Amino acid sequence: MINEMIERDYISRMQDGFAALADVLIFSVDGEGNILTKVSGDSSDAERMLQLIDKQHFMRLYDRLCRSSMEDQIVEGTEFSNVKIAAVAVKAESKPILCWLACCVLDIEKTEQADNVATGFSKITAEPRFYQALDLMRMWMEGLTDANMRKEEAQAQSRRSRYYEEEMSESLKRAETMTHIVQLLVGSEPFEELAQKTLEIAQDYLQTGVAGLFQVLRGGEFVDLIAFSGPKDPKCYVGQKSMERPVILQSDKNMIVSSDSTVSLQLKEDMNQKGIRAFISIPILLRGNVAMYLFFAQTRTNRTWNMEEVKFVGDVAKILQSMLERRVAHNSMVSSYNTLTDILNMVGSCVYVRD
Repeated sequence: MINEMIERDYISRMQDGFAALADVLIFSVDGEGNILTKVSGDSSDAERMLQLIDKQHFMRLYDRLCRSSMEDQIVEGTEFSNVKIAAVAVKAESKPILCWLACCVLDIEKTEQADNVATGFSKITAEPRFYQALDLMRMWMEGLTDANMRKEEAQAQSRRSRYYEEEMSESLKRAETMTHIVQLLVGSEPFEELAQKTLEIAQDYLQTGVAGLFQVLRGGEFVDLIAFSGPKDPKCYVGQKSMERPVILQSDKNMIVSSDSTVSLQLKEDMNQKGIRAFISIPILLRGNVAMYLFFAQTRTNRTWNMEEVKFVGDVAKILQSMLERRVAHNSMVSSYNTLTDILNMVGSCVYVRD
């Protein structure tokens, strides 16, 4: 996490500054205990210190600090009266994201005990300077972390805002498209013309490769393409009449197949033959039987259908079904009227009906 917030080189440079300011040795680890920076301070002193103090001693101090919910800084003595080690943690949501591990060699003249003294170090310091360096490191890092977390939160909020804005824009576009399609329900044109306009509007919104409306012929073995929108690609049934019913148009249930969907070998072969990478096929029922199929296909690029797109296609299918039922009912009324007219013409007289 710390690597995502602050560059490691920047931490290392600041660490070098604190080490030089207080004549101490410092290195850092991340929230998982992985070494983040190399030791800052006099290199010969660092080698000498690692001979006297095992690095595991520092890591035990780190573990202790991580388990504590109250402490963010620990200083303790060692077997040497003039050597102290410390751990300083920076936490986010009570979890450490960075920990500095530091040690110093104190001025013998200013220590209360002078037995078992570590020698051979070029840099020595006073205990107040050591504590001051620890406090400065912690405050600097906490301020920097807080600023970066606020920045990340602001960026996340901005991304969420853009996402909601895009969602609202897409929802508005979808609603406007559906409004245009619904308005066709009151059209007086032949069903084929209304279906053609519906496909063109829907295909323009979905930006699919092709869109088609197929009528299942009597017997169910063949289909006619009665409306189409998209480039004139002969592989996708354009202009074909009474063609054999393909696998893609044989189910009585909705078929939603994305480019990464697992499909049967037979269906995959049919898709490859037609140059289809993804498709949605919705059966349209008339009097309980499949009369037509609404079909949208992606032919040039891969595509994964989302729920809103699937719902949109389903709604378009319902509108086409309403158009079809309305037209069938109209044709039935016209046919009944014409039949009655023929009967009356043949009778040659009027019929008077009284209740």
